[in-house]
Amino acid sequence: MKNYLFIIFISILFSCDESEEVANQTECNATLTLMNRAADKFSALTDNGTATKADCNDLVEKMAEYLPCMAEGQNKIEFELAIAEFADLCKDLPT
Repeated sequence: MKNYLFIIFISILFSCDESEEVANQTECNATLTLMNRAADKFSALTDNGTATKADCNDLVEKMAEYLPCMAEGQNKIEFELAIAEFADLCKDLPT
């Protein structure tokens, strides 16, 4: 689990394309903040053994919303894979 969160945070470093307009950059930064909050919450709940399917799905949703902000390349591909793996993980969590 922590490996996936690490991938998310590493991907964030290379995320937004520098050529995007200021408005898009602002939106991407806001989306990134929301995704980080969801990741932090899910990580804490996972550490406590209280993570639910809803918490996991919230993180997957926030990750998917952030995906368009990422520049094309290997980091985006790895991020897409992390989203798919988290979605699979969510299926196994209690409701």
